[in-house]
Amino acid sequence: MLKQPRSSAHIYNSVKGYSEVKISTQNDFIYGELGRTTLHTQRLVNIIKYWLRIMNMPERKYVKIIYSMMLDDINVRPNKPNWASLVRNLLNELGFGFAWIAQGVGDTDHVYEYY
Repeated sequence: MLKQPRSSAHIYNSVKGYSEVKISTQNDFIYGELGRTTLHTQRLVNIIKYWLRIMNMPERKYVKIIYSMMLDDINVRPNKPNWASLVRNLLNELGFGFAWIAQGVGDTDHVYEYY
């Protein structure tokens, strides 16, 4: 049996009603307070985690070699998007452009704990 998607009425009755917030409170804020995230947010976090894994790989790994080729492509053809350029844009949008410039972060374990 398929479960029905949760409607905004369900959110109000089960969460907003008990937490005594206004009806006009955005559902995203309620989910954030409950520690729940959207699938889109989870996908973005997974992309960043995978990028960090690539940054810590030895240079001889095929994934790292392909990533290096993508970096070269960014320099040769800056207007042609690839996975690496999309990660760069994502990091810049989120305010983590410094991580792209440094091609990683110092303590990845600390970053993984955050997410």
